[in-house]
Amino acid sequence: MWTRIGISQLDRIQSITITRLDGGVEAYRKTYYFNVKENGALTGIPSPLQQQLGTNLPKDNNYCVEKAGNERTGDILSCPVMLTPTSQAGDYIFKIEVFTRSNAQASANAPQNPQAAVTKVTDTIAIQSPEPIPVIMDFASTAPLYVIPSSNPQALSKTSSQAPGTPSSVPPAPPVMLNWAIANPQQIRELALVGIAADGTISSPLRRYSFTQGVPPELQQFCTLATILTCQGVPTSVQTYGEYTFQLRVTPVRVPMGEPTPAPIVAMTATIKVQPPLPEIKSFTVNGQNIENQPKLTYTLSRQRSPFFLNISWDTQDGEAQLLPAPGVIDPASSLLFPVSVPSQTTLTLQVTNAAGQQDSRTVLIEVIEFALPPQSQAPSSESSSDILPPPPPSPINGDGKVPLELPPRPD
Repeated sequence: MWTRIGISQLDRIQSITITRLDGGVEAYRKTYYFNVKENGALTGIPSPLQQQLGTNLPKDNNYCVEKAGNERTGDILSCPVMLTPTSQAGDYIFKIEVFTRSNAQASANAPQNPQAAVTKVTDTIAIQSPEPIPVIMDFASTAPLYVIPSSNPQALSKTSSQAPGTPSSVPPAPPVMLNWAIANPQQIRELALVGIAADGTISSPLRRYSFTQGVPPELQQFCTLATILTCQGVPTSVQTYGEYTFQLRVTPVRVPMGEPTPAPIVAMTATIKVQPPLPEIKSFTVNGQNIENQPKLTYTLSRQRSPFFLNISWDTQDGEAQLLPAPGVIDPASSLLFPVSVPSQTTLTLQVTNAAGQQDSRTVLIEVIEFALPPQSQAPSSESSSDILPPPPPSPINGDGKVPLELPPRPD
C-alpha cells in the first residue's frame, strides 16, 4: 500500500509519524526523524525515506524528495510514494502526524505525550484482493516427432500431416505446431514465443501476441478464451531437420505499484524432433534382374574369355546414394556398365543415407566362373576295350559359349 504526502516548511520538521488504523484500532506506527545541524539547518531527508523503489514504480521516483517552495510555504517535503505494510484486503484509515522542532521543545515537559503540530487522517481506503497472475498450465507440441514428407509424391501418404489430436501411428509433417493453456487469462497483457535449436541458436524468431484487445487476430482461429485461454495447433516456422524447444513467456497486465516484481512467467516444451524422410531404394537391378529377389548372380566366361559388360542400374530417393566399394557417391537414379573378363566374386552394395543418418541398402554377389566342357559319357564296363571307339576330337567353341552340333563318325 502506498500513499502520497506533501508537507511545507521542511526545515522545521523534527519527525513524522505514520499510523494505520484497522477498525479504529492502531495496528501500525512508524516514526521518521529528521536530523539537524548545529545551527539548526536541515541536514537532509532521513535515509529510509530516500530509498529507491522497485522497477515497477515510475522512473526516478524516491520515497520522498525536497522541492523548492515560496516564501509562504518554504521548501516542501514531497513524498509521491510512501509505503505502508498493508498486504491484506480490507478497509483502512491512515493518520500522519508532523512534529516540528519548536513543537518538540514545547512538549519537552511532557515527553510521553508530545503534541503534533499537524495531524491529518485519510478517508477509509478499501483495498481489494489482487487479481491472480496468469499461470501456464500446459505447453507442448502437438507431437514429439515430425517427419518431413518424401520428395516422391507417391510416398507422401507415409508422412501425411495429421490434424491435432487425431490418433495415428504415422508422425505428422512439419511445421511444428504448439498447444498451450493459461489460467487467469484476463491478466495477460502479452505472450512472447520463441524457438531454440539444439545448439542454442534461435530457430524460430520471437513472436509477440498482444492481448490488450482480447485474443489477437493471428491467434483467433487457434485459441478460445474463457476461464482458461486454450490454444491448439498454433503453427511455427520450424520445418527443417533438427531438435528444438520452444519458450512461452507471459507478461501480466500490471503489477500493483509498490509491490515487488513477480518472477517471470515462463514455460518450456520438451525436446521436439523433426526428421527427414526415410531413405528408400526403389530398384536395384543387374542386367534387368531384380537383386532383391536374387541376391547372388552367376555368369560364365566364354572359352576364349571374351570380356563382356553387366548393366547395373538403380533408383533411390530421399538421401545420398552410394555404390560400394566403388565408385562411391552416385546420382540418385542412373546406371553404369560393369566390366567382366576373368573369374571373380564381387560384392556390390547400394546404400542411400538421409541427413539423420538413417539408411536403406541392398547387396548383390556377382560370381564369374570359367567355361567348362560338358562331361563325356562312359562306355559299359562289360565290353572289351578293343570294341570301344575312340572319342571324337574336341569340338570348337563358338564365341557365344555354345558348342556347335556335330554327328559321330560312321564305320566304313
